[in-house]
Amino acid sequence: MSKRTVANKNQKVLRDFSELKPIENRIQMLAIGIYQIQFRGEAKEDFRPKNGTQVHRVWKMCKLDERQQIAWQLFLDDVLLAHGKSGAVCAAYGDYHDNGNGDEFKAPTAYTNRHYDNLERLLMTHLSRSERALLVDLLQDALKGNSSLQIETIGLIRSGYSDKVSARAAGVVHVQTLLSRVADFFGV
Repeated sequence: MSKRTVANKNQKVLRDFSELKPIENRIQMLAIGIYQIQFRGEAKEDFRPKNGTQVHRVWKMCKLDERQQIAWQLFLDDVLLAHGKSGAVCAAYGDYHDNGNGDEFKAPTAYTNRHYDNLERLLMTHLSRSERALLVDLLQDALKGNSSLQIETIGLIRSGYSDKVSARAAGVVHVQTLLSRVADFFGV
């Protein structure tokens, strides 16, 4: 038997559109599932970003859901609480004479805390290179607070929209998507 004959045996020819009813019901059930995950943007005062930043601008437009707002706050908390010590990475300049007795063993002093480790995992394993770059830009904007970054610029560079309205919409979507990925990382 040829491949064409086998393919025809597996296909069913419908006599009329009433036989499509089960398929139509499955499509409707899928659509209902999608509508249940509808976006609900809000500006919760508990999670208000720093005034003058681009995340604040998106927040003020009510384009962030609660989950995204919590993720931004958790990220900023980790940035502010992260610390560590790398220990000595170079030796003093000069002549060195080893005593050879080994009594002066010095344990390494390098350490990091949980917040530092969270940031490292988020940036190095969870986000893509372009997402990392955007997150760092948003962080610098939040720490400097001078609005050198613009939502429209994000939309222009990341999506290629040159008119201001489309670039703003695209920039907002990039920020939303990034904060949703950060929320996934933090388990929000």
